[in-house]
Amino acid sequence: MMMAIMGNSICLAIYDYGDPNDLGSKNKILGIFDAVFTGIYTFEAIMKILAYGFVVHRKSYLRDAWNVLDFISLLVSYISLLPGMPNFKPMRILRVMKPLRSVNSMPTMKKLFNTLIMSLPQIG
Repeated sequence: MMMAIMGNSICLAIYDYGDPNDLGSKNKILGIFDAVFTGIYTFEAIMKILAYGFVVHRKSYLRDAWNVLDFISLLVSYISLLPGMPNFKPMRILRVMKPLRSVNSMPTMKKLFNTLIMSLPQIG
């Protein structure tokens, strides 16, 4: 999963956001990669849902905030893959959430991120 997250992050980094209709060949190829990564993330979500349950149980998939973030990111990916869907800015912003999946994969990174989030009110 970490390799998929890193590959997806690289694809998001080299995506040409100046091409709003994805007419360039680079964006078309990256669109294919986006569909592949969406398939990989879907498989991961299905495996987690089968293992933990979807929402009913105490430790189910959607009871974990990180899995909710993953699920929202997955839904945004499917919406962006719909044919004829305009490539507007809010959708692009939500696509950037995908690299945050790496935080969920590494327990030490998760602790560090949670500590950073908890310290934000004191910084303000």
